[in-house]
Amino acid sequence: MDSQICFSIVSAGELADAIHSANDSENATAIQLRADITISEDLPVIAGDLTIAGNGYTIDGNGISTTFEVGEGGSLNLIYVKFINCKQDTITAISSVGELHLTNCAIDCHSVGSKGSITIYNSFKYPAPIIRGDLSLSNCTFLGDPKRNLGVFIENLGKLSLAYCTFDKSSSGSSCVIFSMHDLTATHCAFANNTGAGAGVAICNESSVTLNDCVFVNNAATEWGGGALFNDKGDMSLNRCSLLDNSAARGGGAIVNHKGELKLENCSLMGNSAKRSGGAIASFRGANIITNCTISENRAEEEGGGLSAFGGDVRLTHVTMVNNSAESGGGVHAMDEGYSRGIGLRNSILAGNQGGDYVGCLDYSVGNLIGDGSCDHAISGDPMLGDLVEPDDGSPAYYPPLPGSPTIDAAHNHFCADSDQLGTRRPHKSFAGDIGAIEYVFDD
Repeated sequence: MDSQICFSIVSAGELADAIHSANDSENATAIQLRADITISEDLPVIAGDLTIAGNGYTIDGNGISTTFEVGEGGSLNLIYVKFINCKQDTITAISSVGELHLTNCAIDCHSVGSKGSITIYNSFKYPAPIIRGDLSLSNCTFLGDPKRNLGVFIENLGKLSLAYCTFDKSSSGSSCVIFSMHDLTATHCAFANNTGAGAGVAICNESSVTLNDCVFVNNAATEWGGGALFNDKGDMSLNRCSLLDNSAARGGGAIVNHKGELKLENCSLMGNSAKRSGGAIASFRGANIITNCTISENRAEEEGGGLSAFGGDVRLTHVTMVNNSAESGGGVHAMDEGYSRGIGLRNSILAGNQGGDYVGCLDYSVGNLIGDGSCDHAISGDPMLGDLVEPDDGSPAYYPPLPGSPTIDAAHNHFCADSDQLGTRRPHKSFAGDIGAIEYVFDD
């Protein structure tokens, strides 16, 4: 390590002394753990530049203390550390108003004696003014225990970056895995089997969330909506993400968009369900820009098996929405209620949806295939799609058009995207693009 001060420690007392030394030094400090450590009291607040290499050893919070607190101007790098028993009741595992970086770490909430959620606070809201920290997590694993209402909760008021992280089996009676009120970026992360009253994974509140190449599987909102994600007045963007088998007690089996802007590109939403509306997506007076996405096998008990839109601005372009179900609008159920700024379908497939492919208000329909003939459709009937393809690399699943499909070369070129869900150029060896998420690839 490129540090001028180095410590090799085997006890909590030595760890506290090393933090004091780092705080008093103008130089960066490196700590090497050489044994498992159990903490009996709060460690000093970190005000210096500190790196802790855990070498796979465990830090046991003993169920009574905040393990680490990074103060304003402080910096903490944690590498290859495992945390257990970090939090009970309302105590925080890690908090930061400085810089906090975790790499190859594990936070495990299965430990005996732990009673509350493992929690990371990225900056404090009170007292005012808000001090925003920088938090990055890379190749980390967060494990919860749904049987005991335990899990991970990250409250983000600063800048949060996630890469190659796994969040599994977290459960909370009131919250979710991440509550973000500032910038959140996640890349190549997996969120599975998490449960929250509001959203199973993330709530975005008037902030910016960008999710790339992420997977959301079997997450649940037990009291209201957004089985995986809840976008509340913020900007949420998903690219090449898969949302599978998530569920909500009310609306939005996978996603709720409430007065925010939701952008989905090159994603698949499959097997999600909602007790009321929006088996995959429920939008309430929000803007929804959905392009090159596959939405299939989702279910709502009342309306909008694929998408339920209550006002707002909805644009579906090159979407394949098939085999969804609801009592009304198995594909799309759209109500303007005086709030609609326009709902439009462009170069999309809506077919085979139980309860109707499209029900409700519509601003315009251009270059679409609507199976049951609803809307001002260009083509109706069978879109002739092949079996579901689930790529080996884990990228979003899709239905390819079969040879002779009426979707081939039938898109309206003015609304034709430059590429399809797989990145294939549109049009492909022809003068017109194809309807739906996938471009047909002609043999050479």
